[in-house]
This record gives sequence, C-alpha cells and structure tokens, in this order.
Amino acid sequence: MTIPAPARRPATGPAWVTFVGVALMLIAAVAAGFAVRAFIGVLPSGVLALDGSSGGDVVAAIDAGAQGTATLEPGSYTMWLAAAGSDAALTGPVQVTGPDGRTLELRDPSTSSQVTMGDTHAVASSTFTVTTAGRYVVSVPAGVPSTARVLIVPAGSEPDFVTGLLGTVGGAFLSVGLALVGAGMVVGGGIWWWVRRHPKPRPVV
Repeated sequence: MTIPAPARRPATGPAWVTFVGVALMLIAAVAAGFAVRAFIGVLPSGVLALDGSSGGDVVAAIDAGAQGTATLEPGSYTMWLAAAGSDAALTGPVQVTGPDGRTLELRDPSTSSQVTMGDTHAVASSTFTVTTAGRYVVSVPAGVPSTARVLIVPAGSEPDFVTGLLGTVGGAFLSVGLALVGAGMVVGGGIWWWVRRHPKPRPVV
C-alpha cells in the first residue's frame, strides 16, 4: 500500500473569509471612534475647566449672595450650580431680570446633567430662554457652601442631545457586533486555511 502526497486545494475561500473578517474589524474600530466622538459631544465639556474654574462655554459666573450682569443673545441657557463637593445648595431661587425690567421664567432642565473637575462639582439647576439680546441682571441668593457660584452656559438643543445619545448607543452596538462577527470570521478563516493546507492523506491500496 502506498500513500500518495495529499493534493493541496486552493485557499481562495479561506483567504476571502479572513479578509472580510479583518475588514469588518477595521469598520468596527471606525464605528467605535464615531461612538466616542458622539459621547464626548453629549458631555457638558465647556462648563468647568480642568482646575475647576469656569469653562470656555460659560458666559457669566455669579457668586452666591451676589448680583451680576450678563450680556446674552437670543437662545436657551442653562444655569449650573458649582461648588467644592457635591452638596451645594442655594437658600432661594435665582432671579434673572431682562433689559425691559421683566423677570424671566426659570424651568427645570429637561435632562439631569452634572460634571466634576478636580474638587469642583457642577449640577444643571435650571434653564431659561432669552428672546431679546441685551444686558441681563442675575441675582443669586446665599449658598451652602458660601463659595458656591452660578454659571450660565448656552444650552444645546434637544435634537442635538438626542442625536448624540443615539449616535453613542448605535455606534457602540454596531462596533461590538461587527467586531464579534469579524473576529469569528478571522478565526474561522484561519482554521479553514490550515485544514486546506494540511489535508489528511488518502490511502491507496
């Protein structure tokens, strides 16, 4: 009985499976990058600087127990209560008075938002809408701790927030799904390739 050398079969199929798997994993990495960018876009990154001071998006900062002014353009704004620690509170409501002497209506934020930088913690406390550009007077009651301050930041639109949130969740699911499928195809293609390259010899009588 002689055992001939096994005939090698072409590895086109395994090569394509492996190639597609690698491509899917690369696409998964890109989707993960978009998900991270969408997540960062949702975060209130301009409220506090790294050292806990007012961030780049803050248009006015008023200490607790003081009165300040802010030149505002038409649009929506969010008030953030910032202080060292996470238990800051004011003894009463903040009052915003427009150029015409009218007091603006303050509303609760549509979403719960907070950010911490160093020892400083900021919480979105209220929102208001400006219809007329001008100089607004902001009266802040005393706070606990006494070093608390109110930060006024232009509010992002609700559609932008929803889009960013959906982009984060969708991108995360897409990247994980593609990565799992791609990894499975790479492993399967590698096994298939090895089997093609090392076929069992067929005995001949």
